Amino acid sequence: MNICRLYRQILRMQLKLPKDMQALGTPYIRHEFKQHYQQGTDAQKQTFIQEWTSVLSSDLTDTAVDHNDLKSNTM
Repeated sequence: MNICRLYRQILRMQLKLPKDMQALGTPYIRHEFKQHYQQGTDAQKQTFIQEWTSVLSSDLTDTAVDHNDLKSNTM
């Protein structure tokens, strides 16, 4: 998979998350791609792509917590 396409797809996946989770996830993803992909060896880059591809296929939105439930439990 093309690294730019993978990056865009993961950032789009973040748009499905609640805003506060997006605020945490998007900078983390940007940092990961800048730091690890750009500076790694070919073997590290391949592992990096495989791991992020598996994250994309698992679709993190399936595990997102319903924040309305959390608010009602804390009051």
